[in-house]
Amino acid sequence: MNVPADQHSSAANTALSSSEPVQPVVAPNSGKKTIRWEWWAYGITLAVILAIAVPVSYRYWAQSQRAAFKRQCREAVSRKKWDELLARAQAWHKWEPRNDDALVFLAQAAAELKQMPLAVESLGSVSDTYKGALQALAFRAEMQFSDLNRPFDAEATWLRMIRIQPRADLPRQRLIYFYALTLQRHKLVAQLEESIRLGCEPPEAYTYLIMKDTLNFSDGLAQTTRWRLADPDNEILAAAQAVYAVKQTASEMIASFASETTSADAEALFEKALERYPQNLELLALKLDRAVFEGRTDVVLSSLKQAPGSAGDDSRFWRFRGWLLSVTQQPEAAEKALLKAIELNPFDWQARWALADVLRKLQRTAEADGISRIALEGKLLQAKIFERPNARDVDEQLIRAIHAYLQKTAPLWIREAFDQRVD
Repeated sequence: MNVPADQHSSAANTALSSSEPVQPVVAPNSGKKTIRWEWWAYGITLAVILAIAVPVSYRYWAQSQRAAFKRQCREAVSRKKWDELLARAQAWHKWEPRNDDALVFLAQAAAELKQMPLAVESLGSVSDTYKGALQALAFRAEMQFSDLNRPFDAEATWLRMIRIQPRADLPRQRLIYFYALTLQRHKLVAQLEESIRLGCEPPEAYTYLIMKDTLNFSDGLAQTTRWRLADPDNEILAAAQAVYAVKQTASEMIASFASETTSADAEALFEKALERYPQNLELLALKLDRAVFEGRTDVVLSSLKQAPGSAGDDSRFWRFRGWLLSVTQQPEAAEKALLKAIELNPFDWQARWALADVLRKLQRTAEADGISRIALEGKLLQAKIFERPNARDVDEQLIRAIHAYLQKTAPLWIREAFDQRVD
């Protein structure tokens, strides 16, 4: 049926004024409803606005929250309210676990409140890329080394610092001291040589390099004893403690080797350590040193047989072997052993002294005289170094003496590095 135009208009007006919802237009023969494109455009626009606005709003809120935490922590530090700082830092860390500033404030509060394990844990969690990572880790290592008596944990922290910044001088210096104090000679030399090659060696590096086979510390016994209380089964600490014990007199001074007898307790400690760790190089080397001084070839022979394969890389054991071969009238073999000792440690004046004696037996007097002069220079230099309160106390006179000895004994690259540092 045909509907007049005015009736069409009336029907349309009635539909628009109706309170019922407007139904979508149905496409002819489609069988499905389609939403007008205006509604799609509106929905997409709204989604885009929300996608931009929500993250931006959260970012501004997070920055504000972070700034508030930082301000509160700084205020607590300025007022030295360590309990308050701990609470604020913990709240910040809980809200933002990976924030390095929060971890540092938390560690500061814990350290001030003598909660060292918490401070160490917090500082260890800072990221390697944090702007203050090296400073944070340096504090951590010192707490591990001194406050917690965990020197090997401190070693791991210093090594981490070097991985972050290979030329960082502080961790290099601390590692060199730790390896020297605990008589870890192979690690000591490796750290010294790496530091020298990178040009970040501490001033005492060359002192340690020259003295690596005669290391001794006035506080060595006290330090190793304290560390052993926390780590009684550590072989490195047990050996170092025993060595320092028999090198110390009853008056708690470093003994002049074999010039004074040590206490019975120290001897018992040494023998107990040697019994427990019969192949420890430091214990064996001291036993051999004493046997050579006393001229006991039987003890030297048995101790050399007892030494592990790693002794083949230790100059001291080649020196002991050379001495034994010399006193048993085998000068040619003794010469080879002593030359090997000097190859492994060109600064060993004792090996040169023994070699000079062997060369005289071989009627090579001119060579012997030249080598003995270098040996005497090394012996006198060692005495000068032992007179110093510590390895870092190096004056101009001692620097000149070290320089002169290096010129006669050291490889070229070490001589050049020393000259560059001195200049």
